[in-house]
Formats: sequence, structure tokens, C-alpha cells
Amino acid sequence: MKSRTRWEIGVAVVGALVVAGVTVGVTAALDGTDAPRSAGSPAATTSRSPVFSSTVTAAAPSSTPVAPLIRSHVTSMAAVDDAAIMDLVRTMCTKLSGGADPRALFESGVNSGFSESDWQAFMAMSAALHCPANSSKVTYDAVGWHPGDKPKPKKSISEGTFEVGVDIEAGKYKGNCPNGGYWARYADDSGSDIIANDLTEGASTMQFTARKGEFVSVSRCTFTKVN
Repeated sequence: MKSRTRWEIGVAVVGALVVAGVTVGVTAALDGTDAPRSAGSPAATTSRSPVFSSTVTAAAPSSTPVAPLIRSHVTSMAAVDDAAIMDLVRTMCTKLSGGADPRALFESGVNSGFSESDWQAFMAMSAALHCPANSSKVTYDAVGWHPGDKPKPKKSISEGTFEVGVDIEAGKYKGNCPNGGYWARYADDSGSDIIANDLTEGASTMQFTARKGEFVSVSRCTFTKVN
């Protein structure tokens, strides 16, 4: 499994906090969730305009409190501190300005645990508030996702139960688990028909093969598809 960049690690850390339930829900303009097979939809906008462009881009002076504004609109970042948000914002803008593929950036956030709606909104607000020249790179068309789209199966999971072929892709998954972890494969969603499972305590490397139609539960470790 390839080593991850500082950006990927940062996204994964914040995403893991979301999946683990460390963040709390707030009343916001967006409806987003990180539970498997659910994705909220941001406020209506044209497919070629970034979310919030009409209200944010025109009034984004250097004194605009970027982190608090993002936190108030991106549900899953409600409890993430200013420093962590700004680190992601600056890195997002650096990558967009450097020509990074918006779809790859979008996928990295979704695979780390964010809902499609929350991560697209974060990308759009980062550009609008911190690097407006990149706003055209974070539209629905640019990231390859629109409200109402069926969520794509993920390639990385941290906590929860997932249907293979619907919530996650089929294939071999591997986790480098510093504090141990757990995985289980089930024949159905009852949670009682276990095909195979494993539990470790302490630093360990764990892996399993997820097959289409099965259900997989994982906890205490992030597992990423390796083939």
C-alpha cells in the first residue's frame, strides 16, 4: 500500500474524527451525514456555479473569518478547530492552484469519511473564501458529483457496517492499526451470520477480502483497498 502524503493524512485525521462521532451536528445551510449510504444535498445552485458563490465570493475580504464560516455551513466540521480547518483550506488552495485534479481531491475527502455534500461544500467555500481564482475548479461538474447522485462505493472505511458493492468496493482491504482493530464479514445485514472476523490488541497489520453482496463491519482502524 502506497505511503500517504501529509495532505491525505490530514484529511484522513479530520475524516476519522467525523466517522468516530467526535464532531456534533448543528443547524446549517447544508444537510450532510457520514453514515454509510447517506448523502445530504446542499442548497440549490446551478451545476456550473460553486455552492455559495453568489453570497460569499463577492464579500470575502481578508478579514472574513474563514474557519467559523466553513464550520457553520459544513455540518461535519461543526466541532473541528480553526487551526485544523485552515490547514486543510490552505492545502486545498495550494493543490488547486498547482493543477491538482479536482475529482481526485473530492474522492480523497469522501473516502476519508465526509459525505459528498459536505466535502464539495468545503472545497467550494475554501476556494471562494481563500483562493477565488480557483472557484471554477470546484463546481459540481468539476468534481464529478451533483446533489441527488447515488453515492459511489468507498475505497477506505474506518467505523461502521457497510454493504460490499454499494457502500464500499469489493476487493482486498488492509489496515495498519496502531492500537489494534476489528473486522467482520457477514452474509447478510442481520449481524449474526459471520463468515469470518478478526480482533487484535496492540499494533498490528490486518486485512480481509470483501466480496460483493456481503456486509463488512470495522472498528478502531482504517482499512483501505489495496487492489
